Amino acid sequence: MNVLIDASSRILYASYYIQGLYEVFGKKNVSFSSRYFKDLKRDSIEYSFEHYFTFVLIDAEKNLKKIVIDFCDPPDINSTAYKWCDAYAKINLNYSETKDEFRKKLILIPPGFGINIWNKRQTVYHCIMNLVKCKFSPIVGFKRFFQDYYVHYKRPSLSDYKNTSLKNNATQKPYVFMIATLWGSNGAHTNRKRKAFIELVKSQECAFEGGFFIKEATKENEAYLPFSFKESYSSAQYLEKTKQSIFVFNTPAVHNCHGWKLAEYLAMGKAIISTPLSNEIPEKLQHTENIHIVSNDAELELAVTSLINDSSYRKTLGKNARLYFEAFVRPTAVIHTILTQILDKN
Repeated sequence: MNVLIDASSRILYASYYIQGLYEVFGKKNVSFSSRYFKDLKRDSIEYSFEHYFTFVLIDAEKNLKKIVIDFCDPPDINSTAYKWCDAYAKINLNYSETKDEFRKKLILIPPGFGINIWNKRQTVYHCIMNLVKCKFSPIVGFKRFFQDYYVHYKRPSLSDYKNTSLKNNATQKPYVFMIATLWGSNGAHTNRKRKAFIELVKSQECAFEGGFFIKEATKENEAYLPFSFKESYSSAQYLEKTKQSIFVFNTPAVHNCHGWKLAEYLAMGKAIISTPLSNEIPEKLQHTENIHIVSNDAELELAVTSLINDSSYRKTLGKNARLYFEAFVRPTAVIHTILTQILDKN
């Protein structure tokens, strides 16, 4: 089986699934091309760069399957990509907002996150070669195209996410780390939930680090200024500090999406406190088994207190979160889910 990936893809977001394709099919059988994607005409809609990426599978008999992976935050389906493909895998799927005409090809997949899959030389090579394959006309401008490869290179690799033992000891205050973007009006609910979490942790005997990233102070965000952080964190710093946090907090982000954080927390094997998920997920996360779900501020306060004081419960949640990641979320699991459903639909 040969795998050909659209050379115009957003590598930062596609990298997670490319890793899965490498592991399932072997690197030598995975390459980039423009040949099979010309009729999709992605360059006619700039937002397609943010919405999805595509690849084709070609077997020994030259049979071809066209696959779309939609990593977009909103639950909408790209109608052009849907018509083009044989299978449409989507992260933020909400069946209550999905028209019947889009259901036949849909495959529900869990959230992922950007990872580094190439060293510096390989990153430069693929960047230049894919620009050539796009005939020097990427979907977005040159600066954005190059930036995506650069940011990809700065991301941790998947193996970096496997958690290590916490460094906290009995003489230290429990350490809790969280950083978040302060969203506009479309993410106001997310902002409030994250602020409530930070306030609760700070009210406990904890050493809290992080807060909201705020570009500039305005009247609209003044309530969040006391909870902002001043200096930016690199991806490596974010990862290491999150690993050392005794627990983490998740809530649906802008457009009620599954953010990167949920997938990252599962990969790190963290004890996760989460508000209820808004969108579908392939295998339901189980309260008190691999996640702790809270529906209101009172339950959030109880969860924070419980996880601060119960190390055994924290370990159980963390261990089972990692097992969930291995079974359903890791790149190979996602690719196998797509392949299995393609075969079932044939």
